[in-house]
Amino acid sequence: MKNRLVKLLRSPTLKVMILTFVGMLLGLLADILIAAKLGTSITADALIIGLSLPRISDIVWREGTRFSLVPLFLEYKVKANEQEYNRFVSGIVNLSLVVGLVIALVLAIFAPIIVIALAPGFSSEGRREAAFLLQASAPMALFAPPIAVLSVVLNSQKRFSVVALRNAAAPAVVVAAIAFAWNFNNISLWVALAYSVGFGAFFVMVFIDAFKAGHQHQWKAWVSKEDLSGLWEAGFLPTFGFILRQAANLIRSQLLPSLVGVGGVSMLYFAMRVVSAAQTLLGISIATTSLPAMTEDDLAGKKSRLGSALRRNLKSALLITVPATLFIALFNQQIIEGLYGRGSFGEASIQQTSDVFLWFGMGLVFACIIPLLEGGLYAQRKYLLLFYTMVSMSFVGVFMSWLFLQWQGLAGIAMGASLMLVINVGVILYFLEKTGVSLFAKFNAK
Repeated sequence: MKNRLVKLLRSPTLKVMILTFVGMLLGLLADILIAAKLGTSITADALIIGLSLPRISDIVWREGTRFSLVPLFLEYKVKANEQEYNRFVSGIVNLSLVVGLVIALVLAIFAPIIVIALAPGFSSEGRREAAFLLQASAPMALFAPPIAVLSVVLNSQKRFSVVALRNAAAPAVVVAAIAFAWNFNNISLWVALAYSVGFGAFFVMVFIDAFKAGHQHQWKAWVSKEDLSGLWEAGFLPTFGFILRQAANLIRSQLLPSLVGVGGVSMLYFAMRVVSAAQTLLGISIATTSLPAMTEDDLAGKKSRLGSALRRNLKSALLITVPATLFIALFNQQIIEGLYGRGSFGEASIQQTSDVFLWFGMGLVFACIIPLLEGGLYAQRKYLLLFYTMVSMSFVGVFMSWLFLQWQGLAGIAMGASLMLVINVGVILYFLEKTGVSLFAKFNAK
């Protein structure tokens, strides 16, 4: 165990985890300030709903491409010369900008209708406010696709540092905006606009880093039929799977809690954000930095090395997540009170948010190891198996959250989500075994 920890401390993963941790702290600080200013009011609920689809767009593009396109870019870089590779990358980036623009315009134009679907329990006043904030944050959706593509370019070259700042860029702008507009009445609008500015700034950052890495962008380049075929084969199923997964998450985190009453959306959001930050820090950081090497192992036909890499990653994650889960079980109320318990975030909000946080925390270990296990399937380009997993778990998660909501109220949504994560881990382990990558090879040998 000591040697494993030493290797982790010396690896590139540590740098990524540190940068991700900085982003996590900034994101939590932004949430803490929002909670202190708005509490669990209708304005807080409206802000979370307004930001939801732009954020979902970012998550879908990021997660749908982060793992699935790295093998494609690695293969293309090996086969093509530098000029052709630059044309290939430029064409995909240009396409992603056009797609992002279309999505942003759709969100802005149809915001009032979208909000009715997302939050059927809202009052007419809450819907109007949420629609206005959705329009203000719609530019996030413009920058999300090209950021995702450029991040894949950098990750495939093992340039992880700037990409790891993704979670810090927008929250840093938001924190600055909240500090400036603290005494203003329309602080929720400042927050929505700050997220849009932060995404634009991060797009500039990754574009510059890609240029430093040798990418010569060609603004007139466009994707060829072969490029689209490769993108479709590598990215369609994972991206569509993430769309379904995030649609299910919207139902669990916003539609269902909006039916509970005022504050339901914001209480669930504040509890979920803490666990989500830990998942990003521990699970996704390790999975992102290890994927290029695991892909190379699979391309070389070394499945045993791929399995060994997965075991090392899991042991590193468990070393941290198991104690963290126990800590949440013992001190969930103290954690929520310490993070959010000030300003407009009162005692009743603290208690209910703590109950939700406890059950989200029970799934922390599984939430962190899922991206690690999925990395084993991405490295083998088993996109259909990943798609089956995402689709099935989306339906299971929504059903369980709805079922437990009837029994335990708001906390029941978190119970259902955590139970779904346990089942998800079992399904992915089964699929890995079917592909010839065993995480229990040493145990079976004995």
